[in-house]
Amino acid sequence: MPPMSMKPVVQSLILLLFLNSAQAQIVVRDPQSGRTFSIGTQIKREYESQNYTRPAERLSKTAIVAINKPATLKVHTEFKLSYRYQEPSFFSRIMLQIRTDAEAAQGRIPNTPEAKFEYALKSLRDQPGNHFKPAMFVKEGALQVGQTGSGMFITPNGHILTNAHVVELLPEQARLIVVQNVSRQEVINELQRYADYFGVQSLNQELLNETTIVLMQAMANFVQPTYINAEYYVETGHTIENSEYRLPATLITKGNTIPGKDVAILKAQIINAPTVALGKASELEIGDDLYLLGYPGEIDQNKELLQTVMEEPTFASGTASSWQTVTEGWRALGFDGNATKGNSGGPVFNKYGEVIGMLTFGSVDILAKNTLKQGFNFVVPSDIIGEFIAKANVTPSIGAADQIYREGIALYQAEDFANALEKFNSVQTMQPDWPYLQGYISKCNRGVAYQPAVLQREKGVVGTVKYWFRMLDNAGIRWYTVGIFLVVTIGGIIRLFKR
Repeated sequence: MPPMSMKPVVQSLILLLFLNSAQAQIVVRDPQSGRTFSIGTQIKREYESQNYTRPAERLSKTAIVAINKPATLKVHTEFKLSYRYQEPSFFSRIMLQIRTDAEAAQGRIPNTPEAKFEYALKSLRDQPGNHFKPAMFVKEGALQVGQTGSGMFITPNGHILTNAHVVELLPEQARLIVVQNVSRQEVINELQRYADYFGVQSLNQELLNETTIVLMQAMANFVQPTYINAEYYVETGHTIENSEYRLPATLITKGNTIPGKDVAILKAQIINAPTVALGKASELEIGDDLYLLGYPGEIDQNKELLQTVMEEPTFASGTASSWQTVTEGWRALGFDGNATKGNSGGPVFNKYGEVIGMLTFGSVDILAKNTLKQGFNFVVPSDIIGEFIAKANVTPSIGAADQIYREGIALYQAEDFANALEKFNSVQTMQPDWPYLQGYISKCNRGVAYQPAVLQREKGVVGTVKYWFRMLDNAGIRWYTVGIFLVVTIGGIIRLFKR
């Protein structure tokens, strides 16, 4: 094919410019052929928080945690679900039992109870629809279920960033929940009948669980959700001091769940909330350090831990491992740190403690029976988040109380407890429910009382006098008591010299 001359094509091009608040792209179209050409690259908006100045140097891990822990949230979604369900009934047990006995008699499988039971389970697992049929009558009912994830405040007046899948219950999820609540015991009873018939002494628990799940998934096709209503709440670290403390929230906007742009923005009624600072994922290099805060489900489900009161978010560290394209066309950032269910929506920070995205989905380990494979997690980056911030007409910012708190953390970590205490007391005045603040105030009080070197950093006699008066005050000794003591002592000394 001879090379095509571009001159007549260029002369006949029509230039089209598409613009919106989130992206811009120039497209050139040839009116004769209808072909289009993109010029340049797509421009996406990455928001940076107002009233925020990036630190001159990278922050320590402890500083990143201390600054951002108060703004990291546990997000609760409570669903009220109504449904119609043709609850299936099993009909093939006798035929399957006869077929299994025949297979064993003909030597196709070992003639042992365990081998015959496994054969029956695999038949149920591999062809679940051949073993039950829907009932003639429709059952109607209602359920109340909940799920949790992580999130973060991005404005001091309560705008919250999280994942769409944290706040949404898809119809296929609703159907499976109904089956788990209504039919799970019937499935277990049916499988137990097979075990009893074959006289099994030791069960293949892994295969039994697999078969139970597959049967319930097949049964879910007979469920029709008729109503799903959601209510949203968030918990902050203030729950440590007040176990009943949680904030109701409303949904402002959301995208589609993975593989869609899995982002949601909520709004809670609060003033002077702690906030994270937003940064830019586009500045990252592969191999850069990343840090995660969130509320993994494994903590909630650990029977060795007290579950009555939420404590604090869990911290994990890793690196930016890769950029990968999701099937719907946007790019996700790989994070090789540990994460699990419940971390969804949790903030992911760069070395300056800025949020460059939020943890959203992981990878399934097929060899480990579809469990999450650690080290292959993915983050919705800041440019995708920016699209939803623009849609919600939200301006991310650091509030006045948060600015003072950050100053207090810097002073505290420099062991300047007296000045840090002043900052933390100011924050408490502005927002009495500031998470974890009482712990820092208590530590500063102890530091003021027991670390004189910190107070004596104020030069001269004045600094030393201030230190001793604070020491005495913390010991419960007032200045006038000291004055009386000095007067009596000096008077005694003078009388001694007069003798």
